[in-house]
Amino acid sequence: AILPLSLLRPAPLPPAAPRQTNPGTLMPDRRVTGAMARLFFWLLLPNFVIAFGAGPVIPFLNLYLKGKFGIPFEVIGAVFAWSSIASGVAVLLQPVLATRVGMIRSVVIVQAASLPFLLGLGFAPWFWVVTIALGIRAALMNMGNPVYQAFCMERVPPRLRATFAGFLEATWSVGWGVGAWASGWLRQRLGAVAGFNLLFTAMVGFYIVSIAVLWVVWGRTREERNSAEAGVVSKTE
Repeated sequence: AILPLSLLRPAPLPPAAPRQTNPGTLMPDRRVTGAMARLFFWLLLPNFVIAFGAGPVIPFLNLYLKGKFGIPFEVIGAVFAWSSIASGVAVLLQPVLATRVGMIRSVVIVQAASLPFLLGLGFAPWFWVVTIALGIRAALMNMGNPVYQAFCMERVPPRLRATFAGFLEATWSVGWGVGAWASGWLRQRLGAVAGFNLLFTAMVGFYIVSIAVLWVVWGRTREERNSAEAGVVSKTE
């Protein structure tokens, strides 16, 4: 991995706007900083909520499958292999959907479509149903990640994109880590079965909150409507 990375060369950044030096004109700079902070918050919030909802469950799916069905580890490995392959194929299809309906709308669609499969994964009593639900849920959720990251980078100024990328990774790691800690604490006290039932239900709730934030904050913006309309026109011409 180091070899191809060493061959990359960064593109030059556009020159930054000159700073205000007159003390009487510092207020516009502070307003711009506040606007950037709000932009970061609303772009990072869905990422954090998803991570906090997934962290208590996804890292422990192997234990969940082993405890619920008693299947051998080679079968668990095959199940996760199928899930990863399905995710890889699905990610390649997401740009087509994003072109037709808009970037945020496409993310909302695939994440909302994953919710029934998440419930099937958590509560279906048959292993074959859980296996199918696991692969489809992972594929649908992972489909939206690259598109949402591209959407975020388009809205963040070039000089702040590296900073935003760091915050994006940090919010995911914090949400994932806190969620995983809470999962262990909760399952130790409630037991594996009751704990996982509660955690799967909470995960659905967090996903719904994240989808709602995406739609309310970003799904109805003028840019998103224009991109969706442009996609429809390009498909019909």
